[in-house]
Amino acid sequence: MKIKVILLANVAKLWNKWDIVEVSDAYARNVLFRENKAKVADKSTIKAWERKQQKKKEEELQLKQKIDKAIADIKENWLKLVVSASVDWHLYEKVDIRHIEDAFVSNYGFRPKDKEIDFPQKKVSKIWEYDFSYIVDGKKVPLKLKVLTK
Repeated sequence: MKIKVILLANVAKLWNKWDIVEVSDAYARNVLFRENKAKVADKSTIKAWERKQQKKKEEELQLKQKIDKAIADIKENWLKLVVSASVDWHLYEKVDIRHIEDAFVSNYGFRPKDKEIDFPQKKVSKIWEYDFSYIVDGKKVPLKLKVLTK
């Protein structure tokens, strides 16, 4: 006998979390339910799953809109970081990708995911203008960073 379940975790490299699959009754009872990896896919759990999927899509859309807005703004106005520096323009703290990510959080309300920012210089120690890229859908969008002093 077969039963429909909704998965709460990835299972055996066959199915992903939140998939709705049909499995044998015995496998569901003896493995999936016992290890808390699945729930019976009845009407209420399917509705809850659909709501969760809809919320996830909305969040992804909102994030994409924030990313697009940030990229458009940076293309027009550059991303500016204000840091402390000596009189000869050397920074007291080197600027790296973490500083760029923090600037995205404070200016645009989101933190880029790992490897979405490509900053070839790795760390910079002078007030200057630098190139970096934001990787969107596998494509590099060239942007500019301006490091300024207080």
